[in-house]
Amino acid sequence: MSRTKRRLVGGGVSLVLALCVTSAFAALSAAGATSQTSLPTTSTQWDPQNTNVPYLAWAGEQVRLEKCVAVPAFDNLAVIPDLSSVNATLTVEDWSGDPNFKPTIVDGANGTGSGTVGVFWSKSKHALCASGDLMSLYPGMAKVELDLIDANNILQFFGQGPGHPVMSHQFLAGWMILDPALTEMSSSNFASTAQSNAAAAMGDPTGDGQFVAGGKPGYMDVTVKGTIPMMGAWGQFLGTSQVTLPDDWAFLANKLAATDLGLSAGNPASYWDIMNDPANVLSHVPQSPTPCSPVPSQFASVPSGPAGTDTVDNCAADVLTGSGPPADSAFSTQFGIISHGSFGPFDPVNGAETLLPNGVLDWADAPMPAARIDVTITPNGGGSTDTTGVGYLDSVSKDQTYSRDFLGTDWNTTPGDLYAPYYDQYIPATSRPGDASSGIDGAAANNFNGFLVNGRYDNWDIAATWSTALGGASSCLRSAANPMIDSPLANPGDYYQLPSGPQSVSVYTDNHGEAQVKYVPGMGFYFNSLITSGAAITNANGGCDLQSLYNVPGGLGSATITATAKYPYKPVLLPDAASSSIVKQVASLWSKTIASFPKGAGTNNANARIVTTHAQGIDGSPFAGEIVCFSGDQNSQGIGIFQGKVGGTSYSGVQPVMFYPYAPPGSTCVTADANGNAAVEVLNSNATKVDVVAEFMNEGLFRDIVVDFGSGTGPTGGGGGGGTVTTTTTVPGPTTTVPGPTTTVIQKTEPGSTTTVISGTTTTGSSSTTAAASTGSAGTTTASTPAKASPKAFKPLLRVVRLVTLKRGHHYVLIGVTSTKATAKVRLAITQKITKRVKQGNRMVNKTTLKHLNKTYTIRTNRNVQLKMGDSVTKVTARLI
Repeated sequence: MSRTKRRLVGGGVSLVLALCVTSAFAALSAAGATSQTSLPTTSTQWDPQNTNVPYLAWAGEQVRLEKCVAVPAFDNLAVIPDLSSVNATLTVEDWSGDPNFKPTIVDGANGTGSGTVGVFWSKSKHALCASGDLMSLYPGMAKVELDLIDANNILQFFGQGPGHPVMSHQFLAGWMILDPALTEMSSSNFASTAQSNAAAAMGDPTGDGQFVAGGKPGYMDVTVKGTIPMMGAWGQFLGTSQVTLPDDWAFLANKLAATDLGLSAGNPASYWDIMNDPANVLSHVPQSPTPCSPVPSQFASVPSGPAGTDTVDNCAADVLTGSGPPADSAFSTQFGIISHGSFGPFDPVNGAETLLPNGVLDWADAPMPAARIDVTITPNGGGSTDTTGVGYLDSVSKDQTYSRDFLGTDWNTTPGDLYAPYYDQYIPATSRPGDASSGIDGAAANNFNGFLVNGRYDNWDIAATWSTALGGASSCLRSAANPMIDSPLANPGDYYQLPSGPQSVSVYTDNHGEAQVKYVPGMGFYFNSLITSGAAITNANGGCDLQSLYNVPGGLGSATITATAKYPYKPVLLPDAASSSIVKQVASLWSKTIASFPKGAGTNNANARIVTTHAQGIDGSPFAGEIVCFSGDQNSQGIGIFQGKVGGTSYSGVQPVMFYPYAPPGSTCVTADANGNAAVEVLNSNATKVDVVAEFMNEGLFRDIVVDFGSGTGPTGGGGGGGTVTTTTTVPGPTTTVPGPTTTVIQKTEPGSTTTVISGTTTTGSSSTTAAASTGSAGTTTASTPAKASPKAFKPLLRVVRLVTLKRGHHYVLIGVTSTKATAKVRLAITQKITKRVKQGNRMVNKTTLKHLNKTYTIRTNRNVQLKMGDSVTKVTARLI
């Protein structure tokens, strides 16, 4: 309900305003000492409106202060009396900031009633409410008094005469300066019971910022603190010139907390324990109903919290409704009762929904307001060899990262999985449904950004995308039917792509001043710059050779990422606050290798060798089904397809290619199997060397190996002598000298194999390493450390999941799975925003709810697939099953 409509419920309200500012301003100094205190919080639920828990805001924000009280005289009345004679006044009694920049009461001239200060009857609370807005462009803390004056004694039960205040309430409201920090996350940052799943979901589980192309994402954590100057009498009383929140929350509570007589027992500071601590501990006070109390067996290893405290974690879905409520609608509390809807932020007027104490007063109880965080990948500079600015940014679901199993999808069946409410919040706070709410307020902005969302916000969805890399084809061929006549213009999908996806996004922090964002390495890179620098080598056949980049940290590119905290509502004369930057590096797993193996023991088998190739892309996925043609020099007595097993690897999936029009004369062509492997059998009974060339026809690339059928020392009968077998891997060098004092070429055949490093300046030609076989018993030859060991089994990889929303046309999920199998099953957790028109009082309003669905899809692999979604879908997460 709008402020104007609220006043009309009471028939109009006259206003009296008074301002009194008493404190002086001094320059900010070092932060005051912090204090964290554990206090036994009463197990009896209290009304936070009877305390003075501060409203917190960022500089430039507008805060609605509100107090609602029951009026027994109205309980049995069918019609609420005219409240026009009940006046509300707000008085700024004290201010800890610069006295020249004190908070402003948002009201009409001379208290004409055209502003925000007023009285109204709340139907949802069945109470009389008085409220008003304050706004400050500068930091500081204010003491603000609300007085109700009942000119005609309408409120009878208060017992005061006309013209006298019938109720006074003192608020605390603080405006803060932003101070952000950006850190990389490792799997150890998550709950102990979630770390194995987190590590499996992360591209850099150790948090080292090292990724591979097309790999899993990394998680980044942004934390925002706020400073408030405490000058003049404030500083003298507190003993510090500023406080930093959330760190100093317990310190402030022990200095400033106050309650009414009904809560006078014990330390008033204990009533500033209003939220949970996101630490992963497990403890419960006796609950009613009981399904929140038992510890699920899968969480038995979670450390126990202090006795008499409560973790504040989720209950089973059927605790309240029996039908699977939203993820954060039923949580245990220190009171031994279940919260009936835990959507932030904390609002003393809506204490039944937002008051979630755990029995410990500490930093986590500070009700930090939502701060806008812009996370940005520094753009590529455009230089001919610049490979920076790769990857893209994606949203993180707090439901997942603050779940004890890192799934975030089974909250409706697993009590205790979610342990860090709130998982959603209203931005601004006053957009909460109902006719009474307090906290951060703000109208729709006109000539400034204002809030990027209006209503319920799912932490930590992307609220806005400011820049996006558009992708497009590079000049580096991936694979084509005929590379020599292909081009990026004719068939852009045949070529490696440039970076695409969001590069600068905005998210909002939660009630603890935290937000998270994913970095996704993606499959797009500045391949043209790699070609210019000589790191990628092109040839006249159309091929683009990336072998020298195999597993080189940052070989494909890097991303420098910064988080900037912005004042979320109005422009202020304070600078945006940027974090220190972090760097992500992306390596390539692209590899083309050739190797030779003995056929077996004995003199006769010495006449044959098995030559194998392996090919994989930048993400390590195999080039399955590509055509490889093998040619031998004049010493070859024949080359035929091989489908057996050698070196521990089966090549049964290799198939012959007959009458291939592009085959080199006299060559033997085969198609690689599902693992990107191909194999042929090379014959020679003359104990000479055979030079074998493998041409990867779809990539326009070559590898060659010299196979030595030398006489050796074995028996001479049968078809030739045995002897020492030499295995050679050749890495083509760049066509020109690479500048710089030294260049390191890393030659590696596959993940986990031995790395050979060749240091020095690389010039025209090729570099090769040789591994000699050892000679066993007479007539037996065994290979030692072949350059191409048997490939590892390739595990399915969820390469990309992105919800694409279009202004025109259907929304869809872009999803890609890399696998050796043709299809994969994917489970999607889908969140839909359902808006309905419902009657509220005498008017129709929009009511928005979230619907959660789980759907399973079978999709084609090794390509990007579009799954059509309804326009109401706002969030999708996926996992392979």
